[in-house]
Amino acid sequence: MESDEALSHVDRPQQSQADDIQPQRADQTTETPPIRDTIAPETAEHDGRSSDSTEDLNSFQEASDFIPLEETPSGYPELDWKPLVLHKWCLLLVIAFFVACLTGLAIIVRVNHTRPELLHVARTPSRLAFKYVPVAAGTITSIWWRSLAQSYLHLIPYISMASAANAPKGRASRANRTIHAVGSLEAFFPTPHSLGRLIKERHILTVITFLTSFLVIPFLTPLKNALFQTIQDPEGWTIHVSNKIACITITLYCLMTASTISILIRLWSVRTGLKWEVASIASQLALVQNSNVYGPFRGLEFEHARGFRKNVGSWHLEYGVLRLGYWKVVRGEEEMIWHGVRFYKPKEAPLNFEGCEVQHPERFRYALVYANHWDSVLAFLLAIGVALFITCIFGICRNIVNKGFDFTPSVPRTHIALVQEILFAFLPALFFNMFCMEIHATAYFYRLLQPIANMENPVSAEESVLLDYAGQNAASATLTAAKNKHWRVAWFNFLDGLSALPFVLIAGAFTAQETSAGWHVTVAPGSFYTLFALLIIYCVSLVLCRPPPEYRTPIMIPTLAELLTLCYDSQILDGNEFSVQDPSDRQIHLVSKVHLAKRKYRFGLYMGRDGRRHLGFDATSEKATECGTPPVYGIEPGWAIYFSFKPLWLRYPAVKYPEGDDVTL
Repeated sequence: MESDEALSHVDRPQQSQADDIQPQRADQTTETPPIRDTIAPETAEHDGRSSDSTEDLNSFQEASDFIPLEETPSGYPELDWKPLVLHKWCLLLVIAFFVACLTGLAIIVRVNHTRPELLHVARTPSRLAFKYVPVAAGTITSIWWRSLAQSYLHLIPYISMASAANAPKGRASRANRTIHAVGSLEAFFPTPHSLGRLIKERHILTVITFLTSFLVIPFLTPLKNALFQTIQDPEGWTIHVSNKIACITITLYCLMTASTISILIRLWSVRTGLKWEVASIASQLALVQNSNVYGPFRGLEFEHARGFRKNVGSWHLEYGVLRLGYWKVVRGEEEMIWHGVRFYKPKEAPLNFEGCEVQHPERFRYALVYANHWDSVLAFLLAIGVALFITCIFGICRNIVNKGFDFTPSVPRTHIALVQEILFAFLPALFFNMFCMEIHATAYFYRLLQPIANMENPVSAEESVLLDYAGQNAASATLTAAKNKHWRVAWFNFLDGLSALPFVLIAGAFTAQETSAGWHVTVAPGSFYTLFALLIIYCVSLVLCRPPPEYRTPIMIPTLAELLTLCYDSQILDGNEFSVQDPSDRQIHLVSKVHLAKRKYRFGLYMGRDGRRHLGFDATSEKATECGTPPVYGIEPGWAIYFSFKPLWLRYPAVKYPEGDDVTL
């Protein structure tokens, strides 16, 4: 049902004068001596530019043969790591929960048709159960599905590369596209172009997962808020069930159940190719240490997204597919086991992919081009917040909060209940859900981009390649970020943790009682004022959703392709600390080795191994610079307004050279 595809991002604009960097500095670049010839022996080890590491790399790359191993070598860990939410027992638990909710809704709809008198309660706890249990179930469902979809979409490219060697004819070329992973944020804002391309490529399960997320995350909880309405009468409360909303909700649960079952079948016995979680930069670099994938990325950091696709489109013919897994390296009489990502071109069938359309993922040049960070989108959400704020102020001034108000819409009396459900249950929940979605997307964005943002200035490995907020849960990430004084990460993750609160409050904020003239709506002051305070907090936070300059890097989600685009020619790929090929190596060994290397990392224009400047990050230090190693030049990102995909530049980015000679990009 599902092929191994990764959804691309939409096109991002190219910097207007990016091609001017190299010509203006060509005279200086060509005169720069080779990096390794300029480093004193006593500093080479700490700066990762030793000649020994280069000789080891060249010797390794000149090995006579790399043979892909389909079976796990004896003594080595299995390549079957999965996130907790994708374990079999967890997926079965999710399916059971969805089926239980689906069955409960179906029973209530049936009772409402056949014996509506049973939907009458006389006790307050029963009334509160009908008010709050559906909201709680909807919130749990949305959070559970969101976590499941994000984890699955993040794992797709690694699964695809892990199965590349055994891919059937006609489908193997798709594995070559998957080095560029599915951006998790796309699960909330999939573009029509991306979905159309997925349908054309017959990536059915990926399309269903995206569409399900697009329908469930914004609408399920608001629908649950409007599902039941309690109408007071002399004997208690009558539970009014909206059959239309119930049918829509049942459809969503059917879609989620079918999608989860499909994911369970898809992942039942699949190999992910991973030994552990690959959330941090260090874990991803370990997958390409001493690989043969660097060359094709040369110069792509200055290339437009269409140019990226054009270049990558021919990779499978020249290099083969990208395969993740164990390899047996045959070097003369010696043999060794190596784990990572490498181009693989079967000798017996080098043209297996001929006739298969190769369409590579799109990506942004600037993270701010992504839809949820457009200035136009943030302005739209802020306008909704201001309108709600003014409405609340009007209600407070007219004392509506304390006295309530009469509601008599100009519609037939049979439709009054539906209008009441939409105005006082569905719409408030929908508006707050829009804010919560933006907060969640921004929290995830800052968690992923914080390591890159820290590299604006030289920082240690602990603050850059080892900094891992993406692999932590929201509570741990909030506490760790506050401890590290990464206030944006801490604040938005804290707000994201409160995302369920507005919907619980909305469920009890408005109570409608039928009168001869229509309805009398009473407002719960406690719930109303709490929602009012949350509204103010959300409006202020929307201003902070716009990333500051240090987050405006060429990548948004550090997938393997985007990461390699920023470091494919840097010296850190020669560093021994990222090599974890011993069968006894665990993730703690990788972390310890990176710590002991005592390097600092900076984002900017680094001097590559080819003697030219490249955009990305590399190891740097004052000691290495004093010994003749070219420094990493910082970049001033400039100022721009983002109304859509293309920015309106007010000031172009500039490269900061030590001599003060700025070059406009």
